[in-house]
Amino acid sequence: MQSEKRQVEPVHGFIDRSLRVPHPGIIQDEVENLSFYKKISLLKKQLHKWSILSFNRQLGLYTEAADLHDGARILLAYSGVNNIGDALMDLSGRALIGSTPYKLDVVLDPSLAELFRHDRYISKIYTDYRQVDFGEYDFIILNKLGIRVIKEKIRHASQSRFTSLIGWYAGRNFNHIQFSYYAFNKILKCGIAEMDLYKSARLVLDAPKCDDFPSEGCAGRVAISVGGRESPRIYGKWAEVLARLDDDAGLSRYEFVLVGSDNGLAEANDLIGMQFRNLKLTSLVGKLKIHECFSLISQSKLFVGADGGLLHIAHAAGVPTIALFSNDIDPRTRYVENDFFKCAPLTGASDVTSIEPNDVVNVMKDILPG
Repeated sequence: MQSEKRQVEPVHGFIDRSLRVPHPGIIQDEVENLSFYKKISLLKKQLHKWSILSFNRQLGLYTEAADLHDGARILLAYSGVNNIGDALMDLSGRALIGSTPYKLDVVLDPSLAELFRHDRYISKIYTDYRQVDFGEYDFIILNKLGIRVIKEKIRHASQSRFTSLIGWYAGRNFNHIQFSYYAFNKILKCGIAEMDLYKSARLVLDAPKCDDFPSEGCAGRVAISVGGRESPRIYGKWAEVLARLDDDAGLSRYEFVLVGSDNGLAEANDLIGMQFRNLKLTSLVGKLKIHECFSLISQSKLFVGADGGLLHIAHAAGVPTIALFSNDIDPRTRYVENDFFKCAPLTGASDVTSIEPNDVVNVMKDILPG
């Protein structure tokens, strides 16, 4: 019996380690009560990763914190992600590199290269592993311990010391910004207290100065994000919101600008075709590069939009934000509300379209001077 207990405890410990974030202060969704079969399935996946690392003599090279000399070069392998919002959140902790004597380079999806092209914390960007001379690097940070990521590391840098931002965690949704700051703090041995990390956690996007978006003859600009990739996160009542804004003497003094990618073009055209008595509405949907969009939002009085990439652009811009969420998302996992970012979240009873237009307008009244 004692022997069986010793065998069961490591299994439970491994499962618990996989399901709970390693930093207790990080906000995450409620941990799911997994059935016995789901726990076995999770354990098999984790042991599969472990076996690949062990068979390829990688376990001895893995560490949760790096011992590095001044001037050491670190390569961040950010693999399998091409989403702007996810990238801004996952890599937000890179800001801590500025307080260290190290240099950080990154290899990432080509679609993200422009996003970080002007970044103050990243010295060099690669978009293909074949461009990298891994012998130049003292340490490698993987974004996760996925099987494909592990195999890429073995193929290209089998002798390099390494760690992972997420480590062995394989549980439910969590606040990626907090996690990134806490992970970089641990890996780089910055020694920053968790409360101070929370106060400083933010999204950072560096962009050239752009003065192409003056707001003239009105009380200021409000940027509204339309469109989206996933239907539960696409708000379908902007026409009703705009109609109410048109009827409001205070709010209709502002200039409203529609922003978004090509997937919002049809909706933007429909909204521009509406007849307004007082409201000034323009559309730049599908017309702006990412840094131009960042500049426009940063020069706005308010950003309003559903959970998505532009919400995180607004976070990086530091403007007041009204964020619309479906009921399957805990808003606290999407941003850190501190002195850098103020967000007023609205959550629908089901998808984002279940949020009532009056609720959106009322929050706008609370934020904008009348």
